[in-house]
Amino acid sequence: MLGELMMFVATEAVVFVATALVFSGPDPVEDEEQIAREERADEAWGRTAPARSLRLDGVSRSF
Repeated sequence: MLGELMMFVATEAVVFVATALVFSGPDPVEDEEQIAREERADEAWGRTAPARSLRLDGVSRSF
């Protein structure tokens, strides 16, 4: 019984430490370089995006 309890506590400690290590990394949202890359990609997509089709605009208005 005591051995099972010790195994359980050891397992929980390992899971806790592993979880802390996984989630203690830097938040990807706070990476300023990544944000800048995404903004540049959004701007580039706006310049290269295909023109909207008037036919499809009419379809979307009918709904």
